[in-house]
Amino acid sequence: MIGKLLNTILAPLNFHLTKRSSMEQILGELQTIQQQYQEMQRRDQDREETLLRLQQQEKEHYLRMLEYSMFSRWQTLDRLESMAPYPRRETCPLCGASLPKKLLEFKTQCIFKGGVLVRYQCPYCDVIFGPEKMLRLSTTALSEEYQWHYTFSHESDCTELEKQGFFELNPRRNGIYLNYGGGAWSHSTKELRDAGWCVYNFEPYASASEEYVIRDRAQLATMKFDGIFSHDLMEHLLDPIGELQFMASLLHPGGTMNHVTGCWEYLYEYTRFHLFFFLGRSRELLAQRAGLHFDGYARSGYYCRCMFSVPTVEMTDMVSALNEATTTPAE
Repeated sequence: MIGKLLNTILAPLNFHLTKRSSMEQILGELQTIQQQYQEMQRRDQDREETLLRLQQQEKEHYLRMLEYSMFSRWQTLDRLESMAPYPRRETCPLCGASLPKKLLEFKTQCIFKGGVLVRYQCPYCDVIFGPEKMLRLSTTALSEEYQWHYTFSHESDCTELEKQGFFELNPRRNGIYLNYGGGAWSHSTKELRDAGWCVYNFEPYASASEEYVIRDRAQLATMKFDGIFSHDLMEHLLDPIGELQFMASLLHPGGTMNHVTGCWEYLYEYTRFHLFFFLGRSRELLAQRAGLHFDGYARSGYYCRCMFSVPTVEMTDMVSALNEATTTPAE
């Protein structure tokens, strides 16, 4: 009775008296509700972690199946080739010279599930070429091979090495430069542009949408550059001379190229995607066939580079005059 009276008096002040037992009961119910809520949160978190773990396991299983499929494919092709070998290559794929029947052979295994790799060295230009099973792929088939490969394997980030190759061009601040085949995993082009350099990236397989990334070869053919640099590119080309000729067409007279790759030597031979190793005389042959001047080769450990340049008009006239002088008979 007194409690009701007091609550009536306190009501305008928004106060209410409650028995201790009732308050304890309410607090107990609130605590139970809080515990139930925390348990629900824990279960949700467990379900989320389980889902993420299952997704990761599914992804890993898919990649293992893909790797095994790649392994089985090349094992099958290698067995077929052992029973019915490719016809002997009669001419060097780089210099075109007729090859003798006996060639220096290099054999290894592909670490990317590509089976046995057999390569040969041309005795006339020194290039090491192969494996034949990759050289005989069409451009479309080789592109497909790369796309499958990059679903479970990625190139290492070569940003700093690419930037080193760029600065070895002795670039001018007002020049325009091209990172040829820069890949989607390198940040060199963006970092150089952020530093104020005008650099574009040609990467036909890139998914990037940045305005400085060029994917269309026809669009690239309409542009001109003061210098071109690349990293681990030359060894992947089915037609390295043809590709160098195309690059030369993109340069202003006197423009320079710097191509960095360990495959100027017989290095990194453990992947089927390396089709050429440009040893000895093959470097100057590349320049000659592409209409370029060979500016030299340098090596520091695994860092190997070749520099080429587009002859200036004056240099071309000088060479023509020398050729005339040596071919014109004396009177």
